[in-house]
Amino acid sequence: MQELYNDMTFIIGFMVLCLIVSMSAGNKALKYFLLATMFSVIIFNSDAFITFIQGTLTLNNDTK
Repeated sequence: MQELYNDMTFIIGFMVLCLIVSMSAGNKALKYFLLATMFSVIIFNSDAFITFIQGTLTLNNDTK
């Protein structure tokens, strides 16, 4: 239950941060803020992302 509470606190905090960015700078700034957030998550989790991409985009070299 404590882990769920900690996760929900982060999610609600992030939503409030998005609301503040949107209200102060507009939707275009919010779009770029969210894009920067997504790219930073990909960079920080690059090992897992590379493994996911390699598992998804495998080529079948079966020649019959």
